[in-house]
Amino acid sequence: MNSCKNQILLLTQQQFGPPSAYEVMNTMCKGPCRAYYHRYERMIKAEQATGCSCSNIKPRCPKSPLDMLCTITGLCYDTEFYWEAVCDPTSCGRWMMNEKDYRGARNRCKLSLDSAPHSVAFMQTFIFSTIFLITLWTFIIREE
Repeated sequence: MNSCKNQILLLTQQQFGPPSAYEVMNTMCKGPCRAYYHRYERMIKAEQATGCSCSNIKPRCPKSPLDMLCTITGLCYDTEFYWEAVCDPTSCGRWMMNEKDYRGARNRCKLSLDSAPHSVAFMQTFIFSTIFLITLWTFIIREE
């Protein structure tokens, strides 16, 4: 989990703004986050099969990789949609090697993450950030 979380934290440290859909896909669908997702998925299936819940045993249940992405970056996607439409080995654009080819493949398939089922948290994060910046800007102007 920590290596996946570290990969997501690296997305927030981009020099030129928020991560692109291609950068997010590479982080979430490959490497430590993909491995962590499969472990998380097995845990959920085991809970369903046994009737046990981690919330009954542990004080804090592990988050899915997409929950961590949402919490850390504010980019929130429906988990089932994302793993099927973006991370599945047969999904459109999954094997592209650069941003341009990835966007081209997704456009040819008429799939855009801009129209993906987002969580309300993304919009709330955007609104909160905007209000915070306006308040901060107003405070700075008053101080001058």
